[in-house]
Amino acid sequence: MVGERLDGVTPVVQYTFQISDASWRIASFFLSRIDEMRRAVIALLALSFSACLTEPSEAGVAAGRYTLQSVNGTALPFTFPNNVAVVSEILILDPNGTFQDIATRSDGAAVTDVGNYTVVGNRVTFSDQTVLLLYSGDISGNVLTTLVGTFTERWQRQ
Repeated sequence: MVGERLDGVTPVVQYTFQISDASWRIASFFLSRIDEMRRAVIALLALSFSACLTEPSEAGVAAGRYTLQSVNGTALPFTFPNNVAVVSEILILDPNGTFQDIATRSDGAAVTDVGNYTVVGNRVTFSDQTVLLLYSGDISGNVLTTLVGTFTERWQRQ
């Protein structure tokens, strides 16, 4: 009998749903887009994860001892707006991803900053642990150019 269930209970109300062809096409379109988006998100996550895995191994590419040549195109000594003059500066990038930055001021004082760095491609990102500063630069051959705030620094690898 129509409307009778196998357990012997007859439903009081029976609903019939009809989905038009256009509604079905719209629903399947959105379902397929969700699947495409899910695949794109998984691909991006995999790519991001693989980039994180390659960063430490590239640090050795930039490793070395660098001497500061100029700040904003001006050769050393360079006087900053706070009247601190730097007469020389050495940046040592260790292959393990740590660095030391030793600046000698005009008054003879040496100031040392330490931190970590990572390299992806030719981009070097520094995390200065002494002054809690993040900055980055680009390396090309033996030349490292960093941008620290508004100051462009050009370093030469020795």
